[in-house]
This record gives sequence, C-alpha cells and structure tokens, in this order.
Amino acid sequence: MPEEERIRAESPVNASGSANKRLRSLIGKRIGSERVRFLSTCPVCGEQQLQLAYTRRALLRLLENANIIDAYCLACDVVWPVNVQERNLVAAAIAAGQLGATATGRNFAAPLP
Repeated sequence: MPEEERIRAESPVNASGSANKRLRSLIGKRIGSERVRFLSTCPVCGEQQLQLAYTRRALLRLLENANIIDAYCLACDVVWPVNVQERNLVAAAIAAGQLGATATGRNFAAPLP
C-alpha cells in the first residue's frame, strides 16, 4: 500500500489536521524532489546529452522566474543554456506530469531517486 493511502487508513484526522499535513508533506517531498531527465543538444559536438541535474521543483522555479536552465556535456566539458524549443518541451512535460520526459518528446520510464 502506498504511503499516502496507509496514512489515510491508519491516521484519523484530529482537530489540528495533523494527518492531512503529514500527507501533504510526503506528497510534496516526493513530487518536488524527483530528478527530471531531459535531453539537450551540445553546441560543440552536436550530440544530445542526457541532463540529470535538476529536480522538478528546481526546474519549476527556473521556468517561473524566466531564469536560464543550464545543460552540460561531459565529453566536451561545456555548459550551455537550453534553447527555447527544449525549454518549452521541458515545461510542457513538467506541466503534464511526465517527470521523466525529455526535450525530444521521448520518455525515460521513471524519475530518478
């Protein structure tokens, strides 16, 4: 049984609503702390590079504040800002709840731990 269901089943909500607070806390931590995987094309070698650095929460913050989302190529040792098209695909994937979605539209099955 998932943690959220177990909490609902075992914890009657008291006057302070502590069970609901705990449930919201667990759900928020799980969703916000999962790593989002996406691909971005390296401007030096032209290869698509898998990006693993950001949590969903961090990407949402960057998108909401119109900040740069950096990508990295290990082979070239170069950092670049993701382009507008990749940024829009990442934003759409996050909005759709596809935490493992990539900037190419493919989906890497599950979010990273």
